[in-house]
Amino acid sequence: MFFKLNVDISFVSFDCPIGIGFLLRDSKGLFIAAGTSVGYGGSSEEGECSGLLVGAQWAKQQLWKLILETDNKGEAYALQGHPSNLSWMSYITIHETISNFKFFDVIIVKHCNRSGNYAAHILSKHADKSNMVSTVYCVPPVLLRSQLADDILLCKLNSV
Repeated sequence: MFFKLNVDISFVSFDCPIGIGFLLRDSKGLFIAAGTSVGYGGSSEEGECSGLLVGAQWAKQQLWKLILETDNKGEAYALQGHPSNLSWMSYITIHETISNFKFFDVIIVKHCNRSGNYAAHILSKHADKSNMVSTVYCVPPVLLRSQLADDILLCKLNSV
């Protein structure tokens, strides 16, 4: 059975911490776990790469078959081994993320549109940037429930 991990970040400026949100679902689209973390990035691109690294590091402790989704096409292509126009700093983080792939039996990296990553975006906006502590949710937090219901409806429509 595959699990899908969506990752997104919220970026304000290079001198402010980024919020990282990640959401894990099963192959039917049902909530398994979610989390938030905080990091730094010199640009939104670098922040997105840092978010993918945090997500991969968290998931390697939980899973063996993973679909990793991001709404950043350049980063998805780079993680798939294709050329991309990312900055050298972003490539350093991409390579660190790829080094975590060895912990999975199977890992698939996909690009999704922004609306498909909205639940992770909501989480990233609510990361507690004041104390730099990661949070993991074993039940859906209230702030996600409406979006998760919409996502399940979309999943059912796509499977018909």
